[in-house]
Amino acid sequence: MHQFNLISQNKEKLILFFCGWGMDYTPFFGLESKDYDVVVFYKYTKIETDFNFADLFLKYKEINLISWSMGVWYSSLVMGGLINKLNYKIAINGTLKPIDDNFGINTKVYEATIQNFSKIGRAKFFKRMWNNIEIPKRFLSESTIREIEEQKEELIFLQKNIQTLQEPKNIFDKVIIASNDLICPTQNQINYWNTKTQYKTLNTSHFAFYLWQFWDEIIEYAITD
Repeated sequence: MHQFNLISQNKEKLILFFCGWGMDYTPFFGLESKDYDVVVFYKYTKIETDFNFADLFLKYKEINLISWSMGVWYSSLVMGGLINKLNYKIAINGTLKPIDDNFGINTKVYEATIQNFSKIGRAKFFKRMWNNIEIPKRFLSESTIREIEEQKEELIFLQKNIQTLQEPKNIFDKVIIASNDLICPTQNQINYWNTKTQYKTLNTSHFAFYLWQFWDEIIEYAITD
């Protein structure tokens, strides 16, 4: 797992943001913050992490978790033992069974993504994040700097571990589900969270972040009834 200090302004509050598969910090440069510093985590290719979360809990008065897509599953493994130290725990467009015909990405679709992965396959995936409409120029100009080979490695790692490890404990108290998600199908997300955590639906696609200008707005949306 890699990390990047996206916003570091010596605030008293912090957001830990776990990206989805294949992403890094670059698509999120445009999101600003009023009250929070932001640390971004990405590249999930092993379960263990040597990141020192203890230092963050000493530095900040409040720490919130926002996890997106595959980051929902991965952050549950990494942060599960620290749940009592976190304020809000927000999941966006992901589940704790992220490769599953009823509760996540269709298993055959995921396998086909691995088998056909290339620059063309990645471009098709990105387009599906926007529901097969034109990808915003903002995303293309800020798109991930990660290499094809390591993105495929991450795909394979996630598949292997999601299918073999026990489903992680649900650490989330707020869930946001896109109403038209073609990556992790909307109905599958509803199927998963319906009996576990209160969720809100948002009229958007898998990549929802350009609806907001500030990280603060994501938290405000998630926690407002």
